Amino acid sequence: FWLPAGPENRLADLARLPGELQALFSADRWSALVPALRARFAASPGLWLTLALSVVLAWRRGALVAAIRGSAAPLASPGTDGFRYTLRALLLSLALAAPLPLALGAVARVVLEAAQISGLSLAFGDYLARPVLILYALLALRAICLPGGLAIAHFRWPEPDVRRFAAELRWLGWTLVPILYIMYGAMGLNPVAAGGPLARVAGWVAALLLGLFFYRLLHPGRGVLRRQRQGTDPGLLYRAYWLWFPLLLGFPLLLVALAWTGYVYTTHILADAFLATLGLIAALMLLHALGARWLSLTRRRLAWQAARQRRQAALEAR
Repeated sequence: FWLPAGPENRLADLARLPGELQALFSADRWSALVPALRARFAASPGLWLTLALSVVLAWRRGALVAAIRGSAAPLASPGTDGFRYTLRALLLSLALAAPLPLALGAVARVVLEAAQISGLSLAFGDYLARPVLILYALLALRAICLPGGLAIAHFRWPEPDVRRFAAELRWLGWTLVPILYIMYGAMGLNPVAAGGPLARVAGWVAALLLGLFFYRLLHPGRGVLRRQRQGTDPGLLYRAYWLWFPLLLGFPLLLVALAWTGYVYTTHILADAFLATLGLIAALMLLHALGARWLSLTRRRLAWQAARQRRQAALEAR
């Protein structure tokens, strides 16, 4: 695990990047894959059905957004409020984020099948599928943070913080995902050298982008947690901010240092574990918000029923 998988990088290796890019997109490398792709595209009805579903979801985006916002209307009254509206908003938000990842995932599967036919590295198709999950997670979080959507209307998260989170997710998605496709594409086409200098430079940029994202999102003075940290009785998580915040920023820098010194395999293992941990944290936060919403709804309904019973008893006592 901690054994170096390649030579230590030097600044002179950066001069090889133009040649690496030229080799990545050379016609000789893709000549065997293109005919196989044509054959798989023609003989894959599942691909066309998936692409058609993606087009339909993208075409109905406006209707999905309106339905998400409309699910918040019954929340105004205890008599009409219900957890089913929150679940409906969640499912609609997940559907809103699905078109692009769905299409890219279907194409990645076809590329994987075509790679088996053309003799290209099987890792190429597998690597192309990895950024799809990251892209879907980012788009799903953005959909949850829509104005009047799940985070604001149902979870009652502070609207300025939700808008800030959505803005940070927007630039991260447009920058991180293309870099990941370059990195994983280079690794799939040159698995023996772990993608070569191109994959390493792309990995450095991806790690630095993640560090910048967390710095902007959780900044001590401007971050989304500043209100909770400045409260009268902050929880343990917020009191330990000065412990975990530097560690969170330092971990991407550690990945850059490991990749620079030749520990490429170690870097990929730690990076995959880091991303999986972030996904687990996001899922747990979502489950916590859903649980808090259900408990709040239950308390609100019980209080409303008790008030009605007291009112009915007062009327009967007259």
